[in-house]
Amino acid sequence: MLKATVFAVSLALSATAVLAKNEKVLSEEYICEVKSFSKIGWIPPKIYLALDRKSGAGIVYDGYIKENYGDVIRANLGKRSDDLWEFRWELKDAHYSNSPGSTDVEYKATLNTRKASVNISAIHSGMDGDALRGQGKCERVKKK
Repeated sequence: MLKATVFAVSLALSATAVLAKNEKVLSEEYICEVKSFSKIGWIPPKIYLALDRKSGAGIVYDGYIKENYGDVIRANLGKRSDDLWEFRWELKDAHYSNSPGSTDVEYKATLNTRKASVNISAIHSGMDGDALRGQGKCERVKKK
């Protein structure tokens, strides 16, 4: 539990530090704890999502992004309704943790800002079958 809490704090601080360096801080930030329905990974246990409703900008950060890029990445943000926001991003050349090689992974996260929840799916190149999925609860980061 402590390890997960330390990771969550590290995730939030890293993402917030990166945002502080950017010219424009996004208006809404969320930290989400996700339960994966996959037994093979690729769905992060914690994820940071940020959006700006006016500009349509979105960013995302999790342990996989940290491992591959070391920084937040931009997500394609789509508005499905006032409360539903769809984030799409891709990890290029993501390395497997249990074997040699790498793959590209396409992600989609649907954030429900009213219910403070998220649904995530991931598909990696060459994958047969259904997408890997997870869902969780989110907490809005309070501005200081």
